[in-house]
Amino acid sequence: MKKAPGLQGVKGLYEKRGWFYFQPTTPKGGGPRPSAVALKTQDLVTAIQRMNENRMDVAMERAVVSGTLKEVLPRYYEAKWEDVLATRRPRKVILDQFMREMGNPRAEEITAELVTTWRKKLAARKNRSGALLSGTTIKSYTIALRAFVNWLLEEKILRVDPMKQLTKQTKVAATRMERVVSRSWMISTRSGESESRNRRDASKSASVAESPINLGFLPMVRVSLRSRLRR
Repeated sequence: MKKAPGLQGVKGLYEKRGWFYFQPTTPKGGGPRPSAVALKTQDLVTAIQRMNENRMDVAMERAVVSGTLKEVLPRYYEAKWEDVLATRRPRKVILDQFMREMGNPRAEEITAELVTTWRKKLAARKNRSGALLSGTTIKSYTIALRAFVNWLLEEKILRVDPMKQLTKQTKVAATRMERVVSRSWMISTRSGESESRNRRDASKSASVAESPINLGFLPMVRVSLRSRLRR
């Protein structure tokens, strides 16, 4: 292995068996040393061009992985430039708000917990008329974030889907709430039925105690009384 002749000042470029290779530098802050990249050429000028292109790709990748949303979002907007304006404009507004409200986190810091915190903030936010944001509005905000997260997963910037974890947490919370509500409903229903039954029984007792007995509607009693009077 030897550096290309006349390119002693170019870092990372070397020649091996007549072919040129590029060795990226180790990232700042440590980490594994990147593998060498075969430039697949024996021409020096072509090797330099490909090396520079590869260098830019590596720099962009590192910036995206370790960068904040302020650095990542422009690349996402650029990748989605073919979308219609009616989609791009509100999406940019929503994601820029997410970036500011959540403190410009790194892309890898987008977790289910972070999304949950953001959605709670949305639920407490008021619109221009002073009313709280509707569930439909919050859902549209979440859809915009989900599209961005899907792109991060496709680019392998995120390894775990926070939206999927959020869905699981929501389902668990909903199930727990359903159980609590069901249990409370059953208890209240049983209690209500018991109280209603007691009221009906008490009403019947009071009715029997207060209502005078009309012996005229009892033939046997009327006959018995007449016979006694004759005697």
